[in-house]
Amino acid sequence: MGRHLLRRIVASIPVLLGIVTVTFLVMHMLPGDPATAMLGFHVTEARANALREELGLNDPLPVQYVRYIGNALRLDLGRSMSKRRPVNELIAEQIPATVELAIAGMGCALLLGLVLGVVAATHRGRWLDTGAMAVSLLGVSMPSFWLGLILILVFSVQLRWVPILGVGGGLIRLILPAIALGFRSAAMIARLVRSSVLEVLRQDYVATARAKGLAERVVVYRHALRNALIPVVTVMGLQFGRLLAGSVVIENVFGREGVGTLLVQAIQVQDIPVVQGVVLVTGVAYVVVNLLVDLSYTLLDPRVRFS
Repeated sequence: MGRHLLRRIVASIPVLLGIVTVTFLVMHMLPGDPATAMLGFHVTEARANALREELGLNDPLPVQYVRYIGNALRLDLGRSMSKRRPVNELIAEQIPATVELAIAGMGCALLLGLVLGVVAATHRGRWLDTGAMAVSLLGVSMPSFWLGLILILVFSVQLRWVPILGVGGGLIRLILPAIALGFRSAAMIARLVRSSVLEVLRQDYVATARAKGLAERVVVYRHALRNALIPVVTVMGLQFGRLLAGSVVIENVFGREGVGTLLVQAIQVQDIPVVQGVVLVTGVAYVVVNLLVDLSYTLLDPRVRFS
């Protein structure tokens, strides 16, 4: 396993380098001048030139790129152009709220997806199967921001069960953002769980378990579901990365603080170091989550061995 882990870490380096390179080039290809955007109404040519020189924007693009890569290797993501604070501090302040929302969204997706998938598989061809798959089809087709607005309209404006803005303390303010963020992932997990459980239920060892007189609940949840979870875990790793990216939209819909809100604000003022830092941190999180998912296979199925 140690050799496999080392190979995966080495293979992740080109992925992270590609993420950083593409983000760097895209940000420098955007129209407009970051110095002019930062100065706003107080812009003059002299002040803009002085600010570009201070920020190193007058250096050739390869020089800026090499400087950024060198700083990133030292875990220095630079200073925010607009807030004049280290990017590390800005991300560290906002990332707990984003991780909290992503974990809540993943929990909602996993709970709802497993329930719908198992119900559909154990009631194949019946109305429960049709209803569960209809809900999953709705989740796949529905944009998360639209669902968030509908949830706000129904449960906050009309019923007044939860606050409109998802800020502040308490789990109640996390319910609607988590549902809006995780519903699409829940739909995908439900469809995968259904197909995986149906395939496992046709295996010989399931028939043997039933022949021994075990209750159907024990057969499904102890024998079938566990062996059907390996493809589900793979999808969960991919979906968690999507939830981190999707938090950009949900945080703005519900007025939450987080890395997504920080990213949107940085893009609006062309704060290049903040955008690059957020994208890099998100990419690292995505790679780490998928690595942990890969290693978790042996816990779900002892037959899995890494070569």
